[in-house]
Amino acid sequence: MMNPSLLLLVFCFAGVSLKMADFLGERKTGFSSFLVSAVSAFLFWLLLKDNPETATFMFAVVVGCVLALKVDRLNLVFGLGVLAVLCVFFGFSFPIFWLFILFSLTVVLDEITHEKFVEVGKKGLFFRFRGFF
Repeated sequence: MMNPSLLLLVFCFAGVSLKMADFLGERKTGFSSFLVSAVSAFLFWLLLKDNPETATFMFAVVVGCVLALKVDRLNLVFGLGVLAVLCVFFGFSFPIFWLFILFSLTVVLDEITHEKFVEVGKKGLFFRFRGFF
């Protein structure tokens, strides 16, 4: 189990690397976009392996984004594959089922409302900054 400081650091780098992978996948499909996706997958796996609570949240983010159809570029699919391989071969912590369902639905709702309502003038300000999370 990671100490809280390391957990926060890995969590931040996982989020930043995922955003970078998404950005690079939008701009180009070169080696760098796949490399950043693999790094992001590795950091997500570290969080999935840490403890059931962290695994619950991280699995919900992954499943919620897939259900909301946000994994729409080849480098993101590659990162998902790397994550799956890491989980199968090196293990992960099992999520808390009821919390996983709740978080997954929240992620789907967040992704859908973020896209749909972000351009609705002043009311869109709430959705621009991810009001559900």
